[in-house]
Amino acid sequence: MTNKISNDKKTLIIKIGSQLVGFWLSVSKILITDYNVIIATDSYTKNKIEYIAKHHKVYDKIEIVEDLYKELVKDTLDSLDIIKESFDREKRYGKTFSLIISSDRTLGKGYNYNADKHPEVTKSWWTHEKKLGEILKLFLLWEHIQEKYKPALILEHVHSDVLGLISQYNGIMHLSLRMTKFGSYYMWINNVYNQNFHLIEQVKENAKKFYSYNDVSNVNYVQEHSSKYRHAQISYKTFGAIKRAISLFPGEFIRLITRYHKKNQVYKFLGWYGNIFYKVYIYKYFKKHGKRPEDLTNYDFVYVPLHMEPERALAGFSPEFNNSMEMIAWISKCLPADTLLVIKEQPHSYGIRSKHYYDNFRRIGNVVLAYPETSSWEWIKNSNLVATITGTAGIEAVYSKKPVISFGKYQLINHLPTVRYASNYETTKEAIKELMNLKENDSLFNVSMGALQHALMSISFELPGIEKIYGSRELHMDLAEVAVRSIKEQYNL
Repeated sequence: MTNKISNDKKTLIIKIGSQLVGFWLSVSKILITDYNVIIATDSYTKNKIEYIAKHHKVYDKIEIVEDLYKELVKDTLDSLDIIKESFDREKRYGKTFSLIISSDRTLGKGYNYNADKHPEVTKSWWTHEKKLGEILKLFLLWEHIQEKYKPALILEHVHSDVLGLISQYNGIMHLSLRMTKFGSYYMWINNVYNQNFHLIEQVKENAKKFYSYNDVSNVNYVQEHSSKYRHAQISYKTFGAIKRAISLFPGEFIRLITRYHKKNQVYKFLGWYGNIFYKVYIYKYFKKHGKRPEDLTNYDFVYVPLHMEPERALAGFSPEFNNSMEMIAWISKCLPADTLLVIKEQPHSYGIRSKHYYDNFRRIGNVVLAYPETSSWEWIKNSNLVATITGTAGIEAVYSKKPVISFGKYQLINHLPTVRYASNYETTKEAIKELMNLKENDSLFNVSMGALQHALMSISFELPGIEKIYGSRELHMDLAEVAVRSIKEQYNL
């Protein structure tokens, strides 16, 4: 399905990965009436796209990034001074290649010291110059695509660093879809830090306007449906681990005989199998050593849910600081004698950190592990303070009328009066002292809740059931129409 690009219409690019292919092609089908639609994807996803597109006109042209790599990069990269070209782009786009590398779970594995059982990745042992070259490839690719098509709009599922930097530099609107952490509500974000500028301004305005706002009776928080759905699929039992291992084996075997692991320098053959079974052991470890809220009745406590690592939601949205261990050490050193720090593991991260990692926490006198079957909501409700870098717990704490220390520079909740952003030991100490003095009935909690709720509802749109169609090979026009309508309303598309 390759048609001539019309000169009478503006062009947009939709970058499609392996997730929500049917949804994104539905968005493309709606927009193709008014735009030249270029689909950028990989060779693996191309087959899914062509299967869905067989009976539908959903794009004008499809670009396979691997083909462009071969065409553009292979000879070009050999003739370039990689250090000089990388340095020039750092100056042009305002971000170091090393910071970009740190957000990559393969190239930047050395930064993942809070996920010390994460499987070995061959790429992580590459030289500095070879890693720079890998990032430079992406710059060459997307610079070429943007120069070739001069798009008015770029859409993708998750904002990528390199594409986002180039789009910003060229003044091209670049949007991606993100969860609001409330029910099935989503929003469009317009930078790599998971931010929507309209939403930030709305929260700031509401925080000022709502200082006389006390009625939050109509505000009822709904747990994010996507996370709730994914967490329900997890098994921590040995039978579940065996079942998971068996289901992964055909794909692993195909990668072995096609030499995929060696060609792509990624995880080794059966590289994830150790984690699959180690998850069962670590879950039992938490059940043995974990505490429940009723075990801590003689103490106040700060609740700290660990993040999923390595993951875009942490390393990508808070690239400058994502060290959970350091955050916990700062908080622990600042707590008075009658206060404990409670650490709960992220449901998907059992088996990604070693027993030794958790033992270090248990050696700290005022730090305890949370019993895994006690929900995060229960811990937030009973806590005096919640701390997070980029996690959902920060938003949940606002809705539960709990103060929050935020260690993520770009978190939306940083603009609320019951949240303090901390970036070092001293600001952590000041935040704890100030927030622990807030009374439970302080009107500021209503201000924060009301400001956040009204801002989210004014910007977001509901996509019910989208968490169940990530692998779908069908069009989903009803959901796409809602998403496109929101772009048109907010960005004058």
